[in-house]
Amino acid sequence: MAKIFGLLTTAASIFIALLSISLFNFKVHSLTILFIIPAGSLALGGLAAFGYYHGVMKMGKKLVKTNYLFGVILALITMVGIEYGEYMITYVSADNVVNHRLQGEHISNYSLNDSNEPLTFYNYYSNKLDNSSVSISSRSNVNGGLTFESGRTMSTFNLVVQGLGFILGSLFGGSMLSDSKNHCQSCQRAYLKEHELFEIDEVDYDSIMVDLNQSIHDDNVYRFSDRIQQQKQIDNELCENIRYNFKIGQCPKCQEGYLIIRHNKIKDDGTYEEVLEQRKVTYLSRGIVADILKTIGNTEKGSSVHF
Repeated sequence: MAKIFGLLTTAASIFIALLSISLFNFKVHSLTILFIIPAGSLALGGLAAFGYYHGVMKMGKKLVKTNYLFGVILALITMVGIEYGEYMITYVSADNVVNHRLQGEHISNYSLNDSNEPLTFYNYYSNKLDNSSVSISSRSNVNGGLTFESGRTMSTFNLVVQGLGFILGSLFGGSMLSDSKNHCQSCQRAYLKEHELFEIDEVDYDSIMVDLNQSIHDDNVYRFSDRIQQQKQIDNELCENIRYNFKIGQCPKCQEGYLIIRHNKIKDDGTYEEVLEQRKVTYLSRGIVADILKTIGNTEKGSSVHF
């Protein structure tokens, strides 16, 4: 099932790229920032592998090296598929204008230069590498724009950068999905279903942790539950640059539960970003988990559950 999802998102990635070429004559996969950051291929590579990673995690499995390898393969299939797809939708109109809207005759009905060989995908792509051009424009618009021939060396360099973009996009996508969730440490067969508890700033963290850790150590269900409820009723004004997010997570397979604490730090744009290496996942007894989930169910019916 995961591989089917992966093939679907791979097809979607190829379709988006070809649609952009057909409608706008714009190659998303060639989009770069500062000539070397392959933004377009990063995005398409991530999308291509997304379905596969999502399918693996839906089955409760943790992403491992073989999963990432298959994600890379899907990204490279996407890269080849886009190039071949571009060839398949390249036509020459009656007035000898090359287009990607299926107007006129297919490019394979033509030959390269004076040869009688049909313009196959290999010939088409090889010629494309030899005769690629790059257009740049002045940011100040004083000198206008200019176009220069890049030649095979530059084209090959761009191809390598694109390929790395597809590969890294697939790897980053899987890593981001995996980092956003917590795998059950007990049965290793599912990801935890997480329920929001509360958020606090750095000032209150130490005192709360002393109470919670003592309750966990003593397996004191009532003390733990009371401390949680007490904190939930406080209207915290998060005035610090650092804050902590508390959740309770339960495994849908073995029903074991955990206290999940995410350490978030403010970024330059004012949003918060988790410090992954400081995330804490602490085992809770079933009694504590059952009591907290019962309380949440009674006080917050209809609230969303984060998977």
